[in-house]
Amino acid sequence: MPIIDVTIVGGTDEQQREKFMEEVTELAVKTFSVPENTVRCIIRDIPTTHFSVAGVPKNRAQ
Repeated sequence: MPIIDVTIVGGTDEQQREKFMEEVTELAVKTFSVPENTVRCIIRDIPTTHFSVAGVPKNRAQ
């Protein structure tokens, strides 16, 4: 059973997440030759205030 775990920084809306999950599921079915009902997809949507690069929060990075 494929479990696809994705982390996105910066926010997405519900429609984008749903479309992403649908398309990733289709790709997993095609690539791994597995039934659609065995594919799991987890999206972790991290606020820019909770992510940093070189110690600088992403929401403050230039």
